[in-house]
Amino acid sequence: MVIVIVCGKQVTRVVGCYAPQDGCGEEEKDRFYNALRQEMAVKGPKQFLTVASDFNGHIGEGIDGYEGIHGGFSVGVRNCEGRRLLECKELYI
Repeated sequence: MVIVIVCGKQVTRVVGCYAPQDGCGEEEKDRFYNALRQEMAVKGPKQFLTVASDFNGHIGEGIDGYEGIHGGFSVGVRNCEGRRLLECKELYI
C-alpha cells in the first residue's frame, strides 16, 4: 500500500507492506523485494519516503560485514529474512 501526502510543497510517500514469512518460497520473497525496490524507485528527488513494514526478519546482534547498515543494537540470531533485509540497500539511501 502506498499513501502520498502533499502538504504545501512537501510530498511524502509512505509505503506500507508485509513481507513473506519464513515458510514462504524464495520466488515469493524475491517478488516482494523486487516490487519494494520498484516502488521505492518511484520517489521523486525532493520527496520524503517512509517504509513502514513488518519484514518478518531478525537481523540479529552481530554486525558481521554490515557496518554502516547494522548499528549493533539488536538481539538474537540473524535469520535468512534478516539477511535479505540487510542486503536491500535501497532501504538505506
